[in-house]
Amino acid sequence: MRNLTVEDSGTYQCGVDIERWTDTYRPVKLKVKADSCCGNSMSETLYVGGIVNISCSFSESTRSDPMFLYKSVDTAVCTYKTSITESRRWINEGNSLLYDDRAKQMLTVTIRNVTVQDFGTYWCGAESDWESDHGYKVYIAQIYLRVTGEWIPY
Repeated sequence: MRNLTVEDSGTYQCGVDIERWTDTYRPVKLKVKADSCCGNSMSETLYVGGIVNISCSFSESTRSDPMFLYKSVDTAVCTYKTSITESRRWINEGNSLLYDDRAKQMLTVTIRNVTVQDFGTYWCGAESDWESDHGYKVYIAQIYLRVTGEWIPY
């Protein structure tokens, strides 16, 4: 589900359609909350070899949750990039650095030495325990990165 609004809150049916079997459905309650801190999106055009800094603010309600960065592969799938559970500590993941400042409620992501493979849509946000029946992810910001040409340093 994408581009949700508060009006989308409600009970939905989630199920699997299997030929020659009775379909099974499970109710899923969805509650969409508006928060002035979040929901922003940005678009950046980068050069190969360049660097980008992305800042994602998050709400008080997610302050204790691990923050994450995902990359959308297509309209239905995201590949996990990395998450961070400690405040005020840089986490190195490939060509990405993440820094979570819980006091300022800000996740900073730096992507260095940008390649054409870095092109795409990213999501930063907070995640809750997926092991429980109440697990969920909170998507805070959408970042679209375009990668073009070659970066020429000064």
